[in-house]
Formats: sequence, structure tokens, C-alpha cells
Amino acid sequence: MSWLTKLPERWLQFRLSWRFSGTFGGRNPVIPKHDMTSFYATFRPEFERAGLLLGGIAWELIATQAAVESNFGNSALAYKDNNYFGLTAGSWLGIDGKPKPGKSCVNYPTKEQNPDGTFRTENRWFRKFPSMAACIDNYVYVLGLGIYAKALERARAGDATAFFQEL
Repeated sequence: MSWLTKLPERWLQFRLSWRFSGTFGGRNPVIPKHDMTSFYATFRPEFERAGLLLGGIAWELIATQAAVESNFGNSALAYKDNNYFGLTAGSWLGIDGKPKPGKSCVNYPTKEQNPDGTFRTENRWFRKFPSMAACIDNYVYVLGLGIYAKALERARAGDATAFFQEL
């Protein structure tokens, strides 16, 4: 896991500390299904597949984002709804703000950061997937959109920090 050891440790600690200290990650008591080792071992083939589909970026970058967003697969959004990247509903919502027909979404309270560095809790719609593979497919699609071109360019150049900053 050479990429993981090169990632700024403080960045990961910060993301994990605020992301999972409040309502989104700790809303319901969770019996952890994965620790770091089992998370990577279980899902590595999917992360590798995503890396190839995204033009050969390191699977460790994708795994790190999933680990941070899902607390190593232990958040309710991950283990109940197979959303390991915190993918919000976005275009899956209709003009009424509710999921479009045929789109499966769930609503969770989540922490969001204010410009002044404080946090607020708000309810958000997130995409729900039938499997990790379906989540990976959608993640690849979303990252393939033009708005993430710079992030992918940075990842292909081997700059993990810039990849995460661009996301």
C-alpha cells in the first residue's frame, strides 16, 4: 500500500475525525464489519477495476477515498446502502427534491463544513446501490464527467494530495 503511506496522515485523520464524529457516521450504533485490513482485502478487486476504468489511476487512491467516506465500510450508508463514496443523489432527484422514478435514494443527516470552519448538520439525499460493483460503476461515471478532469489528471501523474484536493 505504498500510496497510502505517502498520503498526508493529518489529512486522513482530519477527514475521519470530522466525518464520523457526528450524525452521519455515528447516527446508529454500528457493529464494525471491516477494519482497515479486511476493508482493503475485501474490496481491492473493485478498486483495481475502477482504477483501470479511470485510465490507470492507482487503486489505492480510490480505496482511500472510499475508506474515508465510509469509515472503512462501517457507515450506515456503506453497509446498508452500498454507497462507499458518499455519492449524493444530485441528478437522481426530480424538481420536487424527491428521487426520480427508478432511482433509489436514501436520506441521511450529514455534517457539512461552513466557510468559517465550523460544521452544521443537514439532511441530504444519497444514492443507494444494489452492490459495491454498482457503486463503483457510478463512481467511475461521476469521476468521468468533465468537472473532475483535473483530479484525474493529477491522479495519473501520481500526485495523491492534488487528486484529493481537486475532488
